[in-house]
Amino acid sequence: MNHVLVDYTAGTFGDWLRYFIAEHNGFQKLPFETETLYEKFLKLKIDNNKVCLNNVKTTNDFIKEFEKISNSDLRQCYKYVSDLNVPASHSCVGANWLEDGSIIDGKPFKWDYTNYNLIRETDHKIVFVILSPFSKYKDLYIKRHELWKENLKFKDNWKEYHETIWKKIT
Repeated sequence: MNHVLVDYTAGTFGDWLRYFIAEHNGFQKLPFETETLYEKFLKLKIDNNKVCLNNVKTTNDFIKEFEKISNSDLRQCYKYVSDLNVPASHSCVGANWLEDGSIIDGKPFKWDYTNYNLIRETDHKIVFVILSPFSKYKDLYIKRHELWKENLKFKDNWKEYHETIWKKIT
């Protein structure tokens, strides 16, 4: 049935893409309620159709977890969450701009493909979204994080934090 996982880091408009994919025939529609196009970009948050892989170790475990959100008649366009208590983690590979070994917060970063490999064992398709730090949307991305930090447990210095990471890749 080729369900679709949209893999992205928070603030890179993955929910926006999920919404448009789900508008195609055969997909379960996602709710969408905001006032203006600008607010849609800033505030879009679709909390349904997410799969948490905290306790998933096998493909069968993944299929059981996925069945919690699945509608047997319609394809799903869903997002991954590694931890239901960490709203910013929507990437099954920890997608960001870093290379293996980059030091962030005093620890070396390491890509982990465990959950990606589990999902690839199914017939699900994966769409990766990575916003380039050099794009014209960088400031909009930072502004989204600034809006969220009041409600979530995010860093106070998002702009400086991201710019430090982005400098490591240049």
